[in-house]
Amino acid sequence: MAEVLVYPNLEAGPRWCAEDDRGFTGAADRLASLIEAIEEWAEAEGFADELEVRLVDPKAAPPEPEPVVTFTKPGHMPTTDGGALPTRRVLTAV
Repeated sequence: MAEVLVYPNLEAGPRWCAEDDRGFTGAADRLASLIEAIEEWAEAEGFADELEVRLVDPKAAPPEPEPVVTFTKPGHMPTTDGGALPTRRVLTAV
């Protein structure tokens, strides 16, 4: 199953946003346009038959943000804004 979460954008910008765990992100001012883009993406990726679009409650709490990793000097252990870095953390360059 390919699940795409659609939610209203409560900040500036497009009125609707969408994302999933396979790498899709999208936004549009009209919900119908966003769903059409999601369906086109699923068709192009080959899993349109497995597609499930879910509307997320806009009042639901957002997920916790990823901690910010800070390196002070080469060779020092990195820390996060919440304290010690978790032991099994993969750091990727942005």
